[in-house]
Amino acid sequence: MIYYEEYGNPENPTIIFLHGMNFTDTFRKSYCLAEKYHLVIPHLYGYGKEVDKTFNTKEVNEAIIELAKQYNGECVLIGFSLGAQIALYLVTHYPYLFKGGIFISAWVDKNEKSVKKIMKPNLMSMKILRNKRIARFQGKILGLKGEQLEDFIEAVSSVTEETVMATVDNGININDFYEKFMGLSLPTMSFCGIREHSEVKNSLYRIAELNGKCDTDLWDKAKHNIPMLYSNRLNKTIEEYMGKVFPDAEIIYTDNINADAIDNDNENIDNDNGIITDTSEQEQRSNDDETLIENA
Repeated sequence: MIYYEEYGNPENPTIIFLHGMNFTDTFRKSYCLAEKYHLVIPHLYGYGKEVDKTFNTKEVNEAIIELAKQYNGECVLIGFSLGAQIALYLVTHYPYLFKGGIFISAWVDKNEKSVKKIMKPNLMSMKILRNKRIARFQGKILGLKGEQLEDFIEAVSSVTEETVMATVDNGININDFYEKFMGLSLPTMSFCGIREHSEVKNSLYRIAELNGKCDTDLWDKAKHNIPMLYSNRLNKTIEEYMGKVFPDAEIIYTDNINADAIDNDNENIDNDNGIITDTSEQEQRSNDDETLIENA
């Protein structure tokens, strides 16, 4: 079984969060939702507690399928970036395992040229984060502390070139299964930032074109940072969505959650003003249409 973290009461509706490249706590600012929902956060192969493995799309898909089977079709799959690509693929191909899905910044409309274009900055990012001092700075910027910070430093500095290459060139292309996606009737949502890389925005347009039942949106001001920088809006969106998907659920409120795990404060991030100072943003600031850094 793939390694996963778990928060909240298992009797409540389940959300499986699939993280982005490198940062297994991508949805850290949404862990407060464990007060109302059962949260499951797997570490995808090649990252976090599974860093000793090399990322492989087929193996990761199989691991998430095995994990989802525990919930007998009573769970929602939510992913960001890499996690969104996997989530969209799995919800489309295995709709009987899920009640629905939310795909955030999903780069799924690809070609050989775009894969090569995205590969270079991600390999560069990997090399930068191998420096543990930089990794520590990145972790602190993201609001991590204590054991979470040390785990982050060790994990991101250990990600291999093979994992990065397999992650970027993961073979998930919506044009390979567009007919299945067109026929998907589960309640789904997909959105990204209006200031994201053009590849991500084009993917959102393709998703909207193929399936009008999927609720799509461009978030004003946002870049490739929605779970970290726009968590207040994201959490409200998730709660509204869960209310529609599980309208008759009897929620058992939980108040004994690990405070360190769900701390929603971050001195370096201002959710209202759109200010972020992490290194992934700095790498993107020169030209958003040239780089898509997947870390976080």
